[in-house]
Amino acid sequence: MTELTIYLGLGSSLGDRAANLRAALERLQSSQYIMFVTGVASMYESPHMGLKAEDACTYPAHLNTVVRLVTSLEPHELLCRIREIENALGRIRDERWGPRRIDIDVLLYADRRISTNELTIPHPHIAARAFVLVPLNELDPNLEIPGQGLVSALVDAPHIVSQQIVKVASADAIFL
Repeated sequence: MTELTIYLGLGSSLGDRAANLRAALERLQSSQYIMFVTGVASMYESPHMGLKAEDACTYPAHLNTVVRLVTSLEPHELLCRIREIENALGRIRDERWGPRRIDIDVLLYADRRISTNELTIPHPHIAARAFVLVPLNELDPNLEIPGQGLVSALVDAPHIVSQQIVKVASADAIFL
């Protein structure tokens, strides 16, 4: 089996947000999921990004991080495992872009491009969100996002720099 490097975005806006992120990371590292964590970015807080601008004031703020892993799982099998973890940790899918206890997004799967009804890789909003690009830049600034450029260049774009994001804790203080 070939092992490939993938990047996942983890987010939480309900309950003990930091504990939710830690629990997701612990489950990702468990042997039943055939994934090996090779890097974890710091934890960042940002306003809720919803479907409407006023959602940032209506819903609680999110804590986010990015995790680099190595896996032999194929992309759709990976997505199934991620959904198992989200469900086990209390994810409820009742409101699109609503608040949630845990959210795990596949950001990148090696250098593959995938577009199906269930999964789009690279993540379709990867270059538009500071809460993704800032921790991704912390992990791998020279990483190339297929079709979009280097993370280190994308993170300096005006629409990213203007987004509110605050580093809450370093990875080693929270996750390791």
